[in-house]
Amino acid sequence: ACRKLFRLICICLAAVPLIAQQAQPKPGARKALLLGVPQYQALGQAPSAEPDLNLVEESLKQVGFSIKRLMNFKLAEMRSAVKEFIAGIAEGDEVFVYFSGVGLHADRDNFLLAADFDPRRKQGFSLTALAQDLEDRNGAVKIVFVDAARAGEILGESAGLIAPVEQTRETLIVFSQQYE
Repeated sequence: ACRKLFRLICICLAAVPLIAQQAQPKPGARKALLLGVPQYQALGQAPSAEPDLNLVEESLKQVGFSIKRLMNFKLAEMRSAVKEFIAGIAEGDEVFVYFSGVGLHADRDNFLLAADFDPRRKQGFSLTALAQDLEDRNGAVKIVFVDAARAGEILGESAGLIAPVEQTRETLIVFSQQYE
């Protein structure tokens, strides 16, 4: 757990110079959306989700990010929060999206799971859709950091994440663990 946390801190801190070095004709705001699910109705606990999210939040605040934080949300709440966040991205903004919880893969895509996830329906928030929505905005720098546990005993073959199928040109996607 300490090694994972240390890697998480290093990656987040490594992202700060990338953001700071961007030459922008019109400086934008620094905006972050932090999504955490420490307790799932059907999957149990993801105990590191909240402490990891707190650490990322503190680090981003120290370098001037405004934070929108959502914890233990339902899928509909997540969709609404992401839509609102993306709509608020302006030209030149530096954007950081962080997810801490459980992820799965299905149909050649990765999905971020909300607290109300039902293993029988296997519905989540598409990481591909999130990346594409960010690509469509004119933010100067867009980083998505996914810290997703596997919950393999319940999800079976769908547990964990796979390499992103669709590559993005202007959005960096980082996984805290090696994907399948």
